[in-house]
Amino acid sequence: MVRYYVKTDGASRGNPGHSGYGCVLENEDGEILAQLKGYINDKATNNESEYIAAIKGLAGLNHFLLENPEGYVSYDVDVTLFSDSELLVKQMSGEYQVKNERIKILHGELDSTAEEMFASVKFMHIRRGYNSMADRLANDAIDDFFRQQGE
Repeated sequence: MVRYYVKTDGASRGNPGHSGYGCVLENEDGEILAQLKGYINDKATNNESEYIAAIKGLAGLNHFLLENPEGYVSYDVDVTLFSDSELLVKQMSGEYQVKNERIKILHGELDSTAEEMFASVKFMHIRRGYNSMADRLANDAIDDFFRQQGE
């Protein structure tokens, strides 16, 4: 088995408001393979942004591995996804129920993404201080949107 790490963060200014995601993809040695960021929309909540970041992070890792195969077989890859959202981690681990209807949809999408792409995905909580790169990327994505709009 090969192990990869995905660190994710979502940001929402206004909650709901302008939102972005950031992801850092690492190999088992901690080497950064890729950094991903993107603007989501102007009406996502913090929790929705966190879920979207996790979905984008797993999909991004899958895409990276397909583009750089070097013996990649999805059923031979274990992923640990780190998020500073305790809610997301506890919901994905089954410790908390998902009650919000919009989060239920994202929860289902994240669950199916994890199951379809990798042998296993473990969700772990990370303190904000250890997730600063993903946080910066999520906020940069929002800033990039405003720069493009000329605001």
